[in-house]
Amino acid sequence: MKDLNLIPANYVFEKKSKHKKALLSILIVLIAIVFVSAYIFPTLYENNLKNEKAVLIDEVAKTNIYVTEVKEFNTLKQAVEAREKEGISLAQRQFSSLEIMNAIENASPEKVFVQKMDISGDSESNVKVSLSCIAENEETIAYFIKNIKDDAYFKKIGMSTITKNQENNGRAFDLVLEGVNNDNLTKYYGWDQTISIGYIPDWVISEEKDNRVLLSAKNSLTNAEPASLEILRENTELQVKAFADERQSGLRRLLKNYKLEYSSQTRNSKLDAIKSVYSYEDNNIKYTCSELCVVKDGKCYIVTYKCDSVSFTNTEQIINRIIKSFNIN
Repeated sequence: MKDLNLIPANYVFEKKSKHKKALLSILIVLIAIVFVSAYIFPTLYENNLKNEKAVLIDEVAKTNIYVTEVKEFNTLKQAVEAREKEGISLAQRQFSSLEIMNAIENASPEKVFVQKMDISGDSESNVKVSLSCIAENEETIAYFIKNIKDDAYFKKIGMSTITKNQENNGRAFDLVLEGVNNDNLTKYYGWDQTISIGYIPDWVISEEKDNRVLLSAKNSLTNAEPASLEILRENTELQVKAFADERQSGLRRLLKNYKLEYSSQTRNSKLDAIKSVYSYEDNNIKYTCSELCVVKDGKCYIVTYKCDSVSFTNTEQIINRIIKSFNIN
């Protein structure tokens, strides 16, 4: 006898349909998981790689900084060692490179530029200074050389041919300065250390006032007055050239047989200055004076070396050194 299936057909179909739907849902979820995983895992891996790359870049940067610092340290070390060697070399020399550079700077007009300087030798007698310079024109070069000669710091001056500079239409020239005159001047400091000047060691300070200092030789070998060095300080509203011209006009009226030998612009204490040489007579004796005028902060400083004319001719180099040594601090 055949069993009867009393379950309704629609129930069976509905159950099968639900089963299919469940399987389909599971399949969809699995597919979604696969797709999500396919996106998330590479993304996470990529982000992880980026983070590792950033860490590596940071480490490389730190390493580069360290390498740079090591290179800078080695460069500084080499520079210090070079300076130490240079310092030892300078210490072994029997002359002052700083004084040499100061002498060149003081003699240099504004439109002269030293591009290269080489100092060789081991003593004042054989020191050699080679300069490569650019000047505005030939007149400036002549002015520069005259200042060096007047200073009398170097024993010998040699110059190469002047050529036209291609870059700025100036004049290029080389100078060779040889030997240093060592006069062993005694240094005087006055007016509360605002001025200084070198003078002959056995001279004496004859007068020392607020605006006047007089140093002089102890005696004279002739009937003339002993040689003297006078420093005056006067208030003025004039520029140095106008002041110097006015002063020479006053001396012309005051002194007997006054004669201005020459007057020229120069530099002193990094300021414009006027140097004048003039002569006059007193008690039938002819005197010659070398005078420097410098104006700073409304005050003119007048430095005058005076001696009889014969002595002046014989000692002009040392006189120039004394005048040039004046400095306003």
